[in-house]
Amino acid sequence: MSTFEKIEKEIERIAAFSNGTVGVSALHLESGDSLAFNAIDPFPMASTYKVPIAVQLLKRIDAEEIKLDAMIDIGQSDLSPGGGIISAHFYQPGVALSVLNLLETMLTISDNTASDKSLELAGGQETVSELLKKLGLEAIRIDRDTKFLIADLLGISDLSPQDEWSLPRFKEHEKATTPESKKASAAIFLADRRDTSTPQAMVSLLERIYRKELLKEESTKLFWTSCAAVRAAKQD
Repeated sequence: MSTFEKIEKEIERIAAFSNGTVGVSALHLESGDSLAFNAIDPFPMASTYKVPIAVQLLKRIDAEEIKLDAMIDIGQSDLSPGGGIISAHFYQPGVALSVLNLLETMLTISDNTASDKSLELAGGQETVSELLKKLGLEAIRIDRDTKFLIADLLGISDLSPQDEWSLPRFKEHEKATTPESKKASAAIFLADRRDTSTPQAMVSLLERIYRKELLKEESTKLFWTSCAAVRAAKQD
């Protein structure tokens, strides 16, 4: 039995004791050896959702359609709920961040405001989906921005239009939810195929970034430097 087969068996053993469904895909880039456990089943992407968004935005940068040093205004309607520092610390009018700052903030600390703004700059959900289709990675789906992801998770259906959106109004809607309604909404959310990926497809996307098949040298380096910053922060 190979080392990877032994690891697969250990993953299977550990998964049996979990309270959820475990999916794993791993690839040894040098040898090509791989392991898989429920690797072609769809899972909610959580923060890995930001990876295909970053790729499409960096492709636009490579094509010189947008510049890294372009300053992007962050208005009150751009602030998204959930994780990050922008909505928590820079919620007053008058904020502008460069495309580079948005990308790095999205990738290093998974900031949701930066993610939604980066998705907008990348061309929106449809553009990212078109890229994934061209790459044969339809198993990765980008269907909503994080505002609507979180709203659907919490069971908030009466969101304001984007031009009337405000974070305080969202929080008022959230206060009206109950533990029971949140639990029911979470069950529906987890069964939803939107904004999911298979472990295998996500590994394939990361491999192609690593092998410099998708982005220019500098953009590839920027992507991995940001990912390295995430690892360093977690180690601290």
